[in-house]
Amino acid sequence: MNSLSDLLVKFFEDSRTSHVVYLHNQYCESAELYDDQIYDFETFFNELCDPRNFCDSVIRKLSNEFDGDDDYVWYNSCGYIASASERNISKRIDIDEIVRYIIENDDDLGDTDIRDILDEYEEGEGEVDEYDE
Repeated sequence: MNSLSDLLVKFFEDSRTSHVVYLHNQYCESAELYDDQIYDFETFFNELCDPRNFCDSVIRKLSNEFDGDDDYVWYNSCGYIASASERNISKRIDIDEIVRYIIENDDDLGDTDIRDILDEYEEGEGEVDEYDE
């Protein structure tokens, strides 16, 4: 039988990239890791950047990790804007850490499919108190 962590990792692996990014951001909010959030390119530049100071503020904050053709952006550890493509964003997301958080906190991150996995595992295996490694 698969461990709970195996089931959750498989769920993440089978999910669309945009959904994994969404769950990563939900995890960041729940764990109060606001600086680790990832934004889709369009949302970041259309909604989060101040259009009055766009050129000045953005150009000063671009890092050598930024490519205008990428799909996702975030602030790196130095506060500069970095980016990654749909294909490479998974390198930025630590699925094992998110799964550990989900199990340790019984937090479905607002996702009904994760809640179903947690509930079904609990019904079949008994209560899970810690991360299964």
